[in-house]
Amino acid sequence: MNKKTLPALKNFEPRDGVEFDIAPGAMQRWNAAIKAEDKPDEGTISVYGAIGETWDGTGITPARIAGALRAIGDKDITVNINSPGGDVFAGIAIYNLLRAHPKNVTVRVVGLAASAASVIAMSGDKIEIGRAAFLMIHNVWLLAMGNRNDLRAVADTIEPIDRALAELYAARSGNDATDIAGMMDKETWIGGDAAVEQGFADALLPADEAQQATDNKRPAAAARLQIQAALAKAGYSRSQQRELIKEFSGTPGAAANATPDTPGAVAAMAALPVNQPQEEPIMDLKELQLNHPDLYRQISAQAADAERARILAVEAQALPGHEALINNLKADGKTTGPEAAVMVLAAEKQKGARRLDAMNADASAINVPATPSATGGAAAPKAAAVDEDLPIEERAKAAWDADGKLRSEFGGKYDVYLAYAKADANGQVKILSRKAA
Repeated sequence: MNKKTLPALKNFEPRDGVEFDIAPGAMQRWNAAIKAEDKPDEGTISVYGAIGETWDGTGITPARIAGALRAIGDKDITVNINSPGGDVFAGIAIYNLLRAHPKNVTVRVVGLAASAASVIAMSGDKIEIGRAAFLMIHNVWLLAMGNRNDLRAVADTIEPIDRALAELYAARSGNDATDIAGMMDKETWIGGDAAVEQGFADALLPADEAQQATDNKRPAAAARLQIQAALAKAGYSRSQQRELIKEFSGTPGAAANATPDTPGAVAAMAALPVNQPQEEPIMDLKELQLNHPDLYRQISAQAADAERARILAVEAQALPGHEALINNLKADGKTTGPEAAVMVLAAEKQKGARRLDAMNADASAINVPATPSATGGAAAPKAAAVDEDLPIEERAKAAWDADGKLRSEFGGKYDVYLAYAKADANGQVKILSRKAA
């Protein structure tokens, strides 16, 4: 597909109090060590890392891409992508830069193109993806603060961005924009084969086009991004995240006199050994509560909220007669609502089977044909005559109350007799004498 047929995206203006960040799920699934096979003779741009400004300078910004394009000049280019995403405004700006490039653009997704990185991936005249690689599309993910009016305004701001991105994915893939919006609503991960089948990519990459990095520079950058994602999920602002990571970079073993804004500090952080002796031992819950009471309360509150939600989901599956099962599932601490629904339905099916077996056993005990069922059979003896003008339920109840022999013949099981009486009233029972000659 010629990229010129794709829509140019509006460069939306950011709002105060809003920070676009990497979705935690993308951060967890990103393997920063994956990169494309080096081909020095090509005009190549590598998008390996977070999209947008990062405090350590490793982020992929529009300015860096613009500089790379100027350096390559009026030539075909290849864009290799392995990124968990990041700032949607930066992603849109980079997409527009690549779309405007006068020569052919080939995009190769070698690992992950999530969120803002998936927007950049759409800029190619040709899009290739590894069989084990993924695209991830979702609604704009951000951190916002303010009062209710501010948050409503934020929602109004990002809604047209989501709509514009859905239209872009639809234009590139040939799918309906409404369907794409539904995929974005639920955060959709699209593997290599599915990306080609659904039109998000044109072809699969050969297996040898991606490789595992042997240096530890990129994994170290990934570790910092994972720390940032965890802090963001815990509610820390971006400035607070940076301060905490700066404190980490200043631990014993860092380069002397290095500051977090210098290359020396970045290199020192990357060079820290995995199991350095200065690291604090892992704390148990009591130590966490003693040393970090605020964090302990936050974690406890989140766990309690999750458990309450799980219990409510299990309770929603309750059916009469299965109270004990529901109570056990609530107490086990692990069963989810959908799992509880399956178990309750299975128990209800077993209960129905046992009830039918009991009815047939009662009918056999009084030496009459069995109640009609899925396994075949006839019915039980007829009750004593009563006023035929009454409804069947009242006639059956009157006969039952008046005739002790009838109660004895049905073993005291009124529900069995009532089922028989209804069948008899509908002409579905053939009466056979128990004292046949």
